[in-house]
Amino acid sequence: MRGAWLGTTPIIIMVLLQLAQAEDAPLAPETGVAQDGAGEGATAAPASETEDDNSLGYTGSRLRQEDTPPRIVEHPSDLIVSKGEPATLNCKAEGRPSPTVEWYKDGERVETDRDNPRSQRMLLPSGSLFFLRIVHGRRSKPDEGSYVCVARNYLGEAVSHNASLEVASKCRTSSGFFLPLRC
Repeated sequence: MRGAWLGTTPIIIMVLLQLAQAEDAPLAPETGVAQDGAGEGATAAPASETEDDNSLGYTGSRLRQEDTPPRIVEHPSDLIVSKGEPATLNCKAEGRPSPTVEWYKDGERVETDRDNPRSQRMLLPSGSLFFLRIVHGRRSKPDEGSYVCVARNYLGEAVSHNASLEVASKCRTSSGFFLPLRC
């Protein structure tokens, strides 16, 4: 009987060494799976995410600890602009991964040059909305309205304050300023 155990001794030692190494690896919260260097405080991804899906910022099955939801750090301001002139509504957002920015006018998504290369509106890398020229007619006032920018990443979204864009008329005050078309 003693001879039968001699052949299994190396196998038992290997198994014990593997168990000892596995005990040194930190375990992910709630899952009991080794984290492979993800660091303390990492959160497990929802079960619906696949192991290799990094499109939403996941590394394997873990949320990256340094990721943050978006926040607006520069809100747009109200503008009064002359018809045919360029204008910019500023918006700057922070977050990790970098949030994408979309603009909405009166609740409807604004079409920019990224959607249609012929658009008069450009989404700048900073997130600001640039108008090549303000369009305004008697029957159609496509650029006048209330605007907000929305920044999104996989952790959520942030919405800016409202900013109005009004088109100035040709009439001037005694101080030389253009007035909105109501004059």
